[in-house]
Amino acid sequence: TTSTEDEVFAGESLGVRIFQRSLADAPDPAQAAADPACIGGLFGAGKPPTRRLGLRVLANSLVPPAAAAVILSRVLCSWVAAAAGGEAADAADVILEALAQDRQGLRGMLGMAADRIAEAGDREDGLSCVEWGTCFDLAVPELRAALARAIARPGGRDPELEPVARLLFRVLFQPTDGLPGLDFPLAFVSELEGHNIGCQLQAGRCVVARLRKEFAANPAAAWRSARQAWTSVVWDSADEALLRDAILLLREWLTATSAAPSLLDDGRLPKLDPDSITTKLLLHLPLLRLGAPEDLLGPPVPAHVMAALSLRTTERSAARIAALEADNAALRGEVSRLAAEVRRNT
Repeated sequence: TTSTEDEVFAGESLGVRIFQRSLADAPDPAQAAADPACIGGLFGAGKPPTRRLGLRVLANSLVPPAAAAVILSRVLCSWVAAAAGGEAADAADVILEALAQDRQGLRGMLGMAADRIAEAGDREDGLSCVEWGTCFDLAVPELRAALARAIARPGGRDPELEPVARLLFRVLFQPTDGLPGLDFPLAFVSELEGHNIGCQLQAGRCVVARLRKEFAANPAAAWRSARQAWTSVVWDSADEALLRDAILLLREWLTATSAAPSLLDDGRLPKLDPDSITTKLLLHLPLLRLGAPEDLLGPPVPAHVMAALSLRTTERSAARIAALEADNAALRGEVSRLAAEVRRNT
């Protein structure tokens, strides 16, 4: 058994080396990846079940992302075609099932891809100018369709399917510029913690935009959503423009619900307290970074917010003074030590 396992391992390792070298030597790696010898011979697309390379190799930094995307897309489509058996098959469901089973290492490959995407910059930093693609290319359309189905299915939030949906979200959110048109659960934004700053900033903007849209349709639901989704955003990564948008959003809500309290009557308990919710949400923001907080945090914002900000400002000033005094004390000590040393030497 050990001998057989060693032979299989050696064969797979050789296949990986052949695959990587053939792409490295090709003038156009994406075109080379589309060759049937690569798609079918190495990864088994359209072939009967045989020994084939796992998909995890596609997330390897040595593989040009544009080539990896071609292979991934073709393999996913081959699974759908095989599942159809001459009849129509739902591509999204087939891919979701493959993810749940980690077929050919798909789930592991996407986990590696998500980690690379998390560390990457955004497209404005020049990612799109890399000659043979970027890790963003691994967010192929077939995966977006699978995520949309996972969210739309009646059991899309159950423990079995949610981890798959969350993994797809990590892979797809930034490369697709925030998954426009897809009403994903805002709680998924917490999956982006630890991703690059550009991604976190984009996530914050997305949450604010989604909450504004939800308030227009159902104000009470929007207040409840904000209370849950707010802490999913890494607000420390927000720029001043995003902070201002978030504050202005809550100001608009306070004004609207003050003028029409019936907007909060959704029949659910406990009843909504906009002032209390606003205070908690605003104090979760890095308000000290605002250039002119008085203009944004005046009425209708509860006075507690400005009072808390004043306290934070005082505490920060006190901490800076204490640090300066400690530095001065250290300098005085060093001067005294040097003066004593000079006196001993003279």
